Amino acid sequence: MAISKAKYMKQTCVYWAPGNADSGGLAYDMYGQPVYADGVELDCRWEDVAETFVTLKGTEESSRAIVFVDDIVVGGLLMLGDLDSTLDVADPRKNNGAWEILKVESITNRIATVTYSWAYL
Repeated sequence: MAISKAKYMKQTCVYWAPGNADSGGLAYDMYGQPVYADGVELDCRWEDVAETFVTLKGTEESSRAIVFVDDIVVGGLLMLGDLDSTLDVADPRKNNGAWEILKVESITNRIATVTYSWAYL
């Protein structure tokens, strides 16, 4: 029996996906700053914990939070709250509490019907 994710993901966060350049990499503006897609609200479970993890570059980091959420990628931004609490839509990095996703991990249940994903911020 699969445990419903909706039972545990009762919080809302705003996710800004990283923009994609024509070359397939991340997009940057003329000042070298990353470009993000418009923010979208997602159901999540946000835990403010400091946990040590290894980044994709192989360095050891300490998280500000771990967020259980679906459909996210490294390089995007997450902020606890909803779009109404967003103060700066043009530059989401200026919003207090918006953090870059440093690592994403996931695991499926034994019968591969549900995938659980979490992000280290």
